[in-house]
Amino acid sequence: MPEILDLVNEKDEVIGTAPREEVIQKRLLHRCADVYAIYNGKIVIEIRAASKCQRPLNYSVMEETLHTGEKYEAAAIRGISEELGLKAKWIKKIGKNLTRDPENGNQHFNGVFVAECEGEIKIDKNEVEEAVLMDFGKIRELLKREKKVSPALRESFGMFKKYLNSKGKTLRTGWENEA
Repeated sequence: MPEILDLVNEKDEVIGTAPREEVIQKRLLHRCADVYAIYNGKIVIEIRAASKCQRPLNYSVMEETLHTGEKYEAAAIRGISEELGLKAKWIKKIGKNLTRDPENGNQHFNGVFVAECEGEIKIDKNEVEEAVLMDFGKIRELLKREKKVSPALRESFGMFKKYLNSKGKTLRTGWENEA
């Protein structure tokens, strides 16, 4: 049975549904959840699996495509579990943006989240080649020097930085009681 996704308009309102393959092939506007997953005080950055049809072997935050009728937060929590094998202790939405990928024409709204995660990282090799733990400075350097970075990471990093600043946080301070 094919995976069915909601199609949305420029206001992020559902206007129909389509199979995932059609959404990718026709570059239809849909929804994703992006998560800055914090694990042991670092951010989990994924290197997308080589088998991915879009942006293989690119650095990315955890990205999960929403299923029909699914909420952004539910997809974010599902993605943390499915892709990384982790559980979210808490999760907080920090914004939403529209990403249009100039490389492949993919376009989607991203609900952007921060989550503190626990458990043992067990990546899904169909989705993730490698999970790399990075601090804020290393991600900033990655964005400056690396060309193979997903648009979702590039476009949401400023949102994440603004969130950290608003909370007076660095990745060295505690995240407890954040939810």
